[in-house]
Amino acid sequence: MASRIRFGMFLIAIFAIAIAAHAQQTASYRFSVSFPKAQSAEPLDGRLLLILSTDPSAEPRLQISNSVRTQIPFGLDVDSLQPGQSATLDDAALKSWRY
Repeated sequence: MASRIRFGMFLIAIFAIAIAAHAQQTASYRFSVSFPKAQSAEPLDGRLLLILSTDPSAEPRLQISNSVRTQIPFGLDVDSLQPGQSATLDDAALKSWRY
């Protein structure tokens, strides 16, 4: 359980970096997330969430709602993601627009 919490916090930090990198891209989208063996020696399962936000006033995951001002989340299931292995959200995954 603690490794999943650490993994979740790690992913939030990676998302912030990915969003900053996204601002520099124009044609193609590719977000890759991995974790080091020091973070978890065991493979991890879960849901990788990428949240793109146009509103810097609050944390993006707190801006998801049923309103017209909602931010856009994208998701990818990860099963047995090994340390050092990448989980990738790219154009194909982002076009499916499921969360």
